[in-house]
Amino acid sequence: MKIKNLQSIIFLSILLTLPNVLFAAADASTKTNPSTMGAAFWITFFIVYFSRKKAIGGWLLYYYVQLYISILIAVGILFISLNNFKPSHWEDVSLYPFYLISVVPSYLLSLVQLFISTKLLFIKYRNINNLKFLRMIMLVTIIFDVIGLAIDLKHFSDNVFLSVYSLIISIIWCAYFYTSKRVNAVFIENKWEYIEKPVEILSPEEIIEKKKMHKKVLLFTAIVFALIFVLMVLSDKDFYESILFSIIYSLLIGAVGLYIMSRKKKTKHVVASHENLKNNDNVDKIE
Repeated sequence: MKIKNLQSIIFLSILLTLPNVLFAAADASTKTNPSTMGAAFWITFFIVYFSRKKAIGGWLLYYYVQLYISILIAVGILFISLNNFKPSHWEDVSLYPFYLISVVPSYLLSLVQLFISTKLLFIKYRNINNLKFLRMIMLVTIIFDVIGLAIDLKHFSDNVFLSVYSLIISIIWCAYFYTSKRVNAVFIENKWEYIEKPVEILSPEEIIEKKKMHKKVLLFTAIVFALIFVLMVLSDKDFYESILFSIIYSLLIGAVGLYIMSRKKKTKHVVASHENLKNNDNVDKIE
């Protein structure tokens, strides 16, 4: 997938880092640090943006980064929770099979995904068959994530948030590997060429329209900042922490608003261009 502008990068960065922020916020035993949340966003941004010109770059590189990190974390959790795999450790033994069904497939599928993804890093193994196999593993992972979520909803309510998080991430990466132009170019065609976006020349009317859009986004961001700040203060949060938290999230939400408005504007221009071409064709036919 070629990211053509910074707005797209910002929007997708929020999409992938926000669940981590929510997870941190959901941990009642840990005090949420707004600067840590912002760091997660900027780390994602820098990985994606500054590697975008390389074949294994952009969101594809981010996939590999989060894959290897998540595997390391999973191994650590596995060693910590080894007792959970012993039936004798369970007070209610009837829950033991449900635990295995919700956990074991996830570990096994992660290992398979790790193996085939790493294999695709080597040029001689980059082909449609290996990519199809990885996509199939991702689909199977989604299926077992849904099963795991259903089990957690019924028997392990404390794990529901993590299960939802895991399902969302699995869906995002599966969709990426099915739709990304970069993935097809690198793993199937074995070629990658980054094309810089040409400088956009705007007419005076378009410049005025763009300025109006930016003013709307700025106003929207200011309103969001005020609402978040008021909610933080009413929740008896520290004053400076409330300001920092409000700035970070109002800017992120404002970036999403800017991206959505820009996409709508672009869509309108494309539709208008198609209508103009259609009208010109009709005039030519009449002549």
